[in-house]
Amino acid sequence: MISRRNKLIIIGVLILLMLAMVVSIHFSFKGTPWGRANFTQRTEQYLSKVNYNFSSEYKLSTVHSFKTGEYKSIITLPSGIQFEVLEDYSNNLFDNYYVAKVEHTVSNEASEAIRGIFDGNPRVTLHIGGGKDTNKKLTESSSYTNLNSDIKTHATFYVKLENKFTFTDESILIEQCSKFIKWIKTNNYDANVFISFNDGYVINIRYDELRVIKDGDVLKHAVKIQTRV
Repeated sequence: MISRRNKLIIIGVLILLMLAMVVSIHFSFKGTPWGRANFTQRTEQYLSKVNYNFSSEYKLSTVHSFKTGEYKSIITLPSGIQFEVLEDYSNNLFDNYYVAKVEHTVSNEASEAIRGIFDGNPRVTLHIGGGKDTNKKLTESSSYTNLNSDIKTHATFYVKLENKFTFTDESILIEQCSKFIKWIKTNNYDANVFISFNDGYVINIRYDELRVIKDGDVLKHAVKIQTRV
């Protein structure tokens, strides 16, 4: 028969094991405080050495990815530009500032344009992506219009219409979507276009389809998805 003292010891050990598991799970998702602090310090040193033309007043937050197990810092500038500092496989830091700068500029222009087309407060975000290699191809003066087609083919306009807008009125839908596509082509902002609606429909137009699509063919690119975007 187990004595009361031994029972308490066993219970104490089990509690400690449970706490260790909770802490381990927490750190696997959030990272360790010292890990975040170390990456933040490295990021600050990195930013002090790069020759970028932006204010030294910025907000910096460091997060941990459960999927990759890596840290990254997110820098938000007073202008609203938000870029990341990450670590490559050789443990060297790199950033996507030039890409983020172009994304920010075009996203703002596109959002202003689409609010003049659709009712409510639709949102548009341009995502270029491409990581370290893409950012190396850009400079401080880069604009979207002078990017190579190999970059643009992977860029996407994500358009999120406000909740009340659905896919029911096809004639209005064709007219409004066509206006936005025309705006993209007029400004030479060719990219993939992904428009999502509240009722689960999306319109997905590929980069290579943008220049040949006709107004009446917009709905041919519509699909119903199971989960709302």
